[in-house]
Amino acid sequence: MSNQHEFLALSNEICTWIQGKPKWAVRSSDAIGRKALLLLKEGARSFHENISEELRSQFYPSYSTGKSNLPSSLWIALIPRHRQVHNSMMVAICYGCAGEGAVVGVMDSVTMPQLWLPLEKRDPTAIEVNLNGPQSKFKFNNKFHNPVEFIAPLKNPKGLFEHANHSLEILNAELKRRYG
Repeated sequence: MSNQHEFLALSNEICTWIQGKPKWAVRSSDAIGRKALLLLKEGARSFHENISEELRSQFYPSYSTGKSNLPSSLWIALIPRHRQVHNSMMVAICYGCAGEGAVVGVMDSVTMPQLWLPLEKRDPTAIEVNLNGPQSKFKFNNKFHNPVEFIAPLKNPKGLFEHANHSLEILNAELKRRYG
């Protein structure tokens, strides 16, 4: 396994980037946008390297890129092999829109919900890590089966990766149940 502290450092850099980003939309092709994409790419690689070897072969890493602008809520995900972000449930780390931390768990597709597992409706008054951008048509707060919030600066790699691996096991079992 790679170093889980490397992943936390990258996640904290992502949160810091979000906290300091301009208030306007950030183009993926601008220097500031490319910096975020590099952090997300490295974070996705590190996240994938830090999961159990047995599950690593079943999932591939992905990250938010936006079309022309970066999305309000940046994310890193592990997607089941032979599926894509838009048509699958996944294990995701979504970073809060204000850089306040991250939410980790099994997440459903926002564009084409699969509803393989029940989703948890998060109490709006208890949310510390808000994933719903003010201008975004996509809402992420209630797209998780088993959300756990990790507040920035992220400090607990063991807890984060225990939850991520448990989430991968849940999703993998559901995939086997559905597709053999």
